[in-house]
Amino acid sequence: MRANPLHIQQDSAWVFTNSTSAGSAKFHVSTAISNDGAAAAAASVRTTVKDASGATVGTATSTAPTSVAAGETAKPVVVTAAVATGVKLWTVQSPTLYYITVDLLDSAKNVIDSVNLTTAAADNDDCGGHLPRVTPTAALSTD
Repeated sequence: MRANPLHIQQDSAWVFTNSTSAGSAKFHVSTAISNDGAAAAAASVRTTVKDASGATVGTATSTAPTSVAAGETAKPVVVTAAVATGVKLWTVQSPTLYYITVDLLDSAKNVIDSVNLTTAAADNDDCGGHLPRVTPTAALSTD
């Protein structure tokens, strides 16, 4: 049982990327927050992007806490956009992956839930208009 009734809804966190300029990419993460409690509560979402060496290359935190009614899931989902620097685009010759941690934060900025994702950064032209995206089960897709 969870200590905090607010949590990231199972299988709800998604990440997609787009190249913003040479050497950087924007990692967009959508997250659904659920409240299993008896009272409304609020939380923020923080996204951290790490490269293969474990170095943090980008972070983003939602601009305001999201309030979730008792027994409900927040609508719409919370979207963060972390701009990462030093990004290597994914290619068949150099399949570079990035590791995303999505943290749900209480009002004191304590982590109350967390989800890990894996993705790649790709140039839209290199993927025929379809950017790599990864589900929480970390299965790489290009649809």
